Amino acid sequence: MGGSRSTIVRSDSEAFCTKHDFGWRAKSAGVVTGPLSEGSLNLREGCERAASVAAGAFKFTVTSPYMLARTLLDCHYNDFEALKMAIAEVLAALVAGRDKFLGLSS
Repeated sequence: MGGSRSTIVRSDSEAFCTKHDFGWRAKSAGVVTGPLSEGSLNLREGCERAASVAAGAFKFTVTSPYMLARTLLDCHYNDFEALKMAIAEVLAALVAGRDKFLGLSS
């Protein structure tokens, strides 16, 4: 996503561990550094690739904003609810045209 980086340095890992209380993830998946946007996230490509190999109708899942927010070190919003909503807005915009991705009509 735009507004984040995936390069995680030692200080990021330390900050992530102090902000989160779960042991199943010792390192952040990314660091939010500014307002989130689509960036290079391309759900359309993934959906089209899945459609090309599916033998019929299929389900395309998207990780929830809650779970995504839990894996990120937030250095911009500094508020879990605001981070979740920003992620939700980006994902909603990307999946809003899912029928158009597949050439289907509503």
